[in-house]
Order: sequence, then structure tokens, then C-alpha cells
Amino acid sequence: MTSKSARVVEASDSPRRSVRELQMSQSLGMGSRGERVKEIQALMTAVGFFDGEADGRYGLRLSRAVRQFQAAEGLRITGDVNAMTWERLNARA
Repeated sequence: MTSKSARVVEASDSPRRSVRELQMSQSLGMGSRGERVKEIQALMTAVGFFDGEADGRYGLRLSRAVRQFQAAEGLRITGDVNAMTWERLNARA
């Protein structure tokens, strides 16, 4: 299985967030948990699609925000964050 490169935001004290490369071998979606989900939540907040707490839980509210973002970006609307969604999200953040 080949992994795809995706960019995610890293928390920093500066108003402008730094970005780092991560390998992404699968999509993240409903039920996912952890630091990568917190990063998605932070990015979605930065681009104005999510206003919830960055708690690391991928629930219905984040899934709806991701679908809205995907629609706005002309991506396939799944509600899951795959490599293409990560790339677009970071390009806008």
C-alpha cells in the first residue's frame, strides 16, 4: 500500500501556524479520535468552517464542516478527510 503525503497544521504561539508533512495512509472520518483529528479541527476553524471545540473526536459536527469545505473546494463530498482534502485545507489555512 502506498501512502500519500498530506500537510497538517502544527500548533504554535505565533498567530500564523506552521505546517509540517505527514504521511497519510487512510482517511479520517466519523469515530476517529486523536491528535490528527485535533489538527483537522484547528484547520477547519482557521478556514472558517468549524466553530466547535478541538477535542480530538471526529463527530457529526466536524463531518458536516468537512462536507461543506469539500463542496466549496469542488472535492468529492464524503465528510472524511483524505489526502486531497488535507492538501486543500492546508492551502487555505
